[in-house]
This record gives sequence, C-alpha cells and structure tokens, in this order.
Amino acid sequence: MIAKRTSRMLVGNTGAEIRITVPAEVAQLDLKTSNGGISTQGVKGDVLAQTSNGGIEIEEGSGKLELQTSNGRIKVAAENALVLADTSNGKIEFLGSLAPGTSNFDTSNGAIEISLPSDAEFELNADTSNGSVSCDYPITVSGTMKKDRLSGTVGTDPQSTIIANSSNGSIRIQASP
Repeated sequence: MIAKRTSRMLVGNTGAEIRITVPAEVAQLDLKTSNGGISTQGVKGDVLAQTSNGGIEIEEGSGKLELQTSNGRIKVAAENALVLADTSNGKIEFLGSLAPGTSNFDTSNGAIEISLPSDAEFELNADTSNGSVSCDYPITVSGTMKKDRLSGTVGTDPQSTIIANSSNGSIRIQASP
C-alpha cells in the first residue's frame, strides 16, 4: 500500500447538470436529488420528483405527478394530470387540465395559483392561514366561505377534486386565457 501525506485542502463548490432523454410515453419516471432543481419536458407518463433544495418544473406533462421539495417553487404545465404537489417554502403554479380524481396542492410559505380551462368542472376545498382564497369560476358553496377558506362545486358533474392548502400565501383558482 502506498500513501502520501499532504497538507493541501480543496475548497469550493462543485456541481453537475445531468440531461436524460427518455421516450415521451415512459410509464413512470422517478427523479430524486438533494441540492438542485428537477425539470421534465414532454413526459406523458407518471412522474415522481423529489428534491430538498431546488425547484421542480414540469412542462408538457400528463399522468400522475407526485412532486415534493422542501425549498423551492413547483411549476407545472400539464394536460389530464393528477397532481400531488408539496413544498414547504415556495409557490405552486399549475396550468392545464386535471384528470379525474383528487389533486393536492400544499405549501407552507407561498402562494398557490391554479389555471384551468374555462369549462372546467371540479370540487374545491381551499384553505390558507395568512392570505386569501379566490375562485374566478361560478361556485356553489358548501360549508364555510370566508376570505381564507372556500369549499364548493364548480359545474354540474365534476370528476376532479382540488385540495389546496397554504399556511402563508394566497390561493387563486382561475380560468386560463
């Protein structure tokens, strides 16, 4: 065995960017990192994305999207998606259409903006501690309607349910242009 003693120390930051190309119709894509962002484009299958310090961005997605970060924004553009988005420090943005089932949008510190087609039908349960809840759609209120809480039904036959919770931030459900 050969060993060499040295008194040199390397100090600095290192990083890497990894790009992976997969077929658009991949059944499931699992992505995990601890200090960096995750982004996908054009994936039509289920996506599980987890990071501890970085944002998550999904472009042209669909399927079940399970997205979790502890310090970062979550931004999604998807059609026919079932979304489970959770961040402790960051804004959540969704633009597109939801698949039948329950989609959850949760953040501790940040706003939630959900933009859906003008003819969308859904059940809504939205709650924030410090902020306001607004819905641009005509909604039949069920339960409590306050500045910071709104539950109700949009449309006559909703197949999707939206659950949105924020501790510090407003929640807005709007029709996309």
